[in-house]
Amino acid sequence: MSRLFGAEYDEKQWKVELISDDNYRTYKLIDKKEMETYYFHNIIGFEQIKSNEFLVLERAGSSINKIVRYRLYESELYNIFEQQFNSFEFINEDRIAFAFWDNRSAYRLVGIYSISENKEIEDANWLRGMGFSTPDDKIIMEDKMYDSILGDNKIVFSINPDTLEIDSDVYSSFRDGYTKINSKDEYKEFRSQEQKYMNYVSNYYFNQKNDAIENATKRILKKENN
Repeated sequence: MSRLFGAEYDEKQWKVELISDDNYRTYKLIDKKEMETYYFHNIIGFEQIKSNEFLVLERAGSSINKIVRYRLYESELYNIFEQQFNSFEFINEDRIAFAFWDNRSAYRLVGIYSISENKEIEDANWLRGMGFSTPDDKIIMEDKMYDSILGDNKIVFSINPDTLEIDSDVYSSFRDGYTKINSKDEYKEFRSQEQKYMNYVSNYYFNQKNDAIENATKRILKKENN
């Protein structure tokens, strides 16, 4: 079973009872040592990550879920992290990638969370907004470049889940070829160049089209005047 879709906990420390299992589940947790009781209401699943901290998968809307990190203390639940999403993936044992569905039929990365550090990873910020998928246990990013004349072009590459750096050749649909990129800084420069070339080509076709329309208009008007 995928992580957070069941109940994973230290059986020596906790006694866990499934109270209800209708559309969503309600669990009762009892700390065997402290004899303190806690409840997770209407959740999908949970996982213990520290002696008194749990990641809990909850429903947040019709198509939106959320992961909440709770600290359990003196029979109270304290929310110490929360993130909503349409989709999530554990990209390694410590990191969770969150994505939202956009209107172009793709999941877009919104952030990567570190369980051990209990925070979103700043080194992943350069990937935000890119298309995100995990076929065959690879992490594939798709960076779209839009143009009204040339249409949508994309840059595709994979990243290493531990370093969050590019670990494959970079494919550009604009040039229909691969380029070796060694760092995110090199990638940013490469993308800037691709966008510049796209703008140049797009402007060229735009001017050619306008010239053709202008010449056709002149010929028609000349014919009408005669």
